[in-house]
Amino acid sequence: AFGSLWKASFKNLKTVGTMLNRTSPILFTGLSVAVPLQANMMNIGAEGQFVVGSMAACVIGILVPAPAIVLAPLCLVAAAAAGALSGT
Repeated sequence: AFGSLWKASFKNLKTVGTMLNRTSPILFTGLSVAVPLQANMMNIGAEGQFVVGSMAACVIGILVPAPAIVLAPLCLVAAAAAGALSGT
């Protein structure tokens, strides 16, 4: 079973890109819990912060008429700010 999973994940460059695209939000959400845990702090709201940040990025991406070169960093900043605000 693990061999089949490995072969299917790394079959070609497209499958690797799809795998990275689908797993990166989960990896970064886990990292957002692991880093404070190393400092003896606890973050139990990571999933909610992820959802709020995703919604903020979507709203900015839909409502702000700007070129992609400006809109992509703006969405990232909005997502980070919304996630940080929901965590406080």
